[in-house]
Amino acid sequence: MSPWKDFGRYGSVGFELVLSMAIGFYGGRWIDARLGAHGWITLVGFLGGTGVGFRMLFQASKSMMRDIERTERKDRGEDPWSDQRDLTEGQDGAGKPEPEDPTKAAKTNGGDEP
Repeated sequence: MSPWKDFGRYGSVGFELVLSMAIGFYGGRWIDARLGAHGWITLVGFLGGTGVGFRMLFQASKSMMRDIERTERKDRGEDPWSDQRDLTEGQDGAGKPEPEDPTKAAKTNGGDEP
């Protein structure tokens, strides 16, 4: 990806954060004016907008990290689209435990329980 595309893709993150906060604030303020809730809905709207904005920020940072890793793999001459992690493993690489087989449990305890 060219640097200008990266700038356009990630440069809007701050704008999205501010915009979501403003929409939450002014939307809550509008509802407050209609219901007369004395600012409580404005506060809830602002906090909700802030939460949504930071969620978008974290999603953009994850996407940026994937793009950086992909670019580094390409620079090393590796396939940039291959994922190095095994799909059955978790994020830490420790893997997930295998599900317990109910027939195996019945065989080990003498077959008394189904």
